[in-house]
Amino acid sequence: MNPEEILKVCPELSQLNFDHIIDILGSDFNPQKTWKEMGFDDLDVIEMIMTLEKKLNFVFPDSLYDYVFGQDLKPINFTAVVRNRKLNDLGI
Repeated sequence: MNPEEILKVCPELSQLNFDHIIDILGSDFNPQKTWKEMGFDDLDVIEMIMTLEKKLNFVFPDSLYDYVFGQDLKPINFTAVVRNRKLNDLGI
């Protein structure tokens, strides 16, 4: 699944940007690395998801876990995806 398909399944993720993750992880966060390269295991990621759910007031669907937080994936800035889509729609 690509970020656009993920947002169709869970539009609430459009609220998620790197600032939210940095607030939780601090200096351990590097969007250029995969979750695994940053040293996060499944439990670390689940704890982060639970914190994000509270912070953003939504429930993350389990069915999307591997597409968003898979160990070999880099973090997705969903707010940037939405912004870029809107700019493309405007022809900018």
